[in-house]
Order: sequence, then C-alpha cells, then structure tokens
Amino acid sequence: MFILNKYYSYYYNIVNCAKSRKKDPNTYYEKHHIIPKSLGGNNLKTNLVYLTAREHFICHLLLPKFCTGENRTKMLYAKWRMCNNPKKDYIVTSRTYQKSKEEFVTILSTIGNGGQFKKGKPSWNKGIPRTEEVKQAISKANSGKKRPDRTSDSFTEDWKLKISQSKKGCETWNKGITHSDKTKELMSAKARQRPKKICQHCHKKVSPSNFFRWHGDNCKLK
Repeated sequence: MFILNKYYSYYYNIVNCAKSRKKDPNTYYEKHHIIPKSLGGNNLKTNLVYLTAREHFICHLLLPKFCTGENRTKMLYAKWRMCNNPKKDYIVTSRTYQKSKEEFVTILSTIGNGGQFKKGKPSWNKGIPRTEEVKQAISKANSGKKRPDRTSDSFTEDWKLKISQSKKGCETWNKGITHSDKTKELMSAKARQRPKKICQHCHKKVSPSNFFRWHGDNCKLK
C-alpha cells in the first residue's frame, strides 16, 4: 500500500509528534485518520490523531507521495478537496493549487468517478431507456424555467461586442452536418408551434427570431 520513502517518514514524524503532545485548549485541531478510510482505515482511537489545520493539510500533501496505483489516485482527490475546503485555516500557494488542479483533471479524464468518466467508455446511463413517468416528471420540473439574468435585454453593448469578437473567424459547430428528413419535419413542426409576434410598424405576424432581426426597431417601415 505504502512506499517506505522519505515522504512516508515525514508523514509519520508529524503523526507521532501530534500523538505525544498535549492539546492546547486555545489551538484549533482537526481529526485525521492516520490510515485514511478510503484506504481501509477505521475509526478506532489508534487510527485517529488530532492535527492543526496546517499539519492536516501537509499530511494530505504527503500521502500521494508514498501511495501507488488506485490508492494514490484517492489521495490526490483528497488533496484537491483539501485545497478547496471553504473552512480552511491555512494558505494554499498558487503553485500547490495549480499542481493539485492538474492532477485532479487527469483523474477525471482517465479514471473519473468509479470509472464513469474514463476515456473510451460510454456514460453509465447510456442505453438505459426512461419511462414515460420519468420523462413527464423531468419535463414538469423544467417547464417554465427561465434565467432572468441571462436574457438578451441583460446583455450590455460591451458584452455583445466581446461575444461577437470571440465568434469571428470560427466555423459554426453544425457546419456540414446534414439533417435527415425526419429531423427536418420535427424541426418544422416545432417551429410552427412557436408563438408569433406582431410588428407594430408593418403589422406582420412573424416568428420571434425574425421579429428581432427584421421587425420592431429594425423594421423598414419604422
């Protein structure tokens, strides 16, 4: 499970010193599993030690350095969580944060949560059909949901300009992709169901997309 290297020695030096000292009532301590539970450790007193927040973080920096294989992956994940602990009472340097983030991204891209994000493998729910009851429940939960903070009216001119500049020279994601006749029929049927808007200048009844482009404030009869 463990490699008996210098990091292993550093780790147990911190643990043994913490075990032999008296707790200061004015100092903040955190409970730490000497052998982490994810590696088979238990909640017995012999496997628990009280560390300062700084010691606790250092121990989680050391653990991946003397673990191998899947155990190392688990310890890297634990280290990343320590870096993002909102209640942390220690400073995470930018270098440590960057390295932890890079290691965490590698975990997601190669192993993931129980292997479900592993490259080349389908998602865990691929091929599992949903019942009509589940579909209706999802539809009901999402119906009527809007984000008032992300409507077109909330976009500032500077925001619109940045979006425009970021898209210039880029090909659309669906360029060259042809639709089947069935897909075209579904798209057409859905478009016909969209509510129409009436232009106050030419009084034509048009779709919302055409309204904002050719009518309203942009109408030629304005």
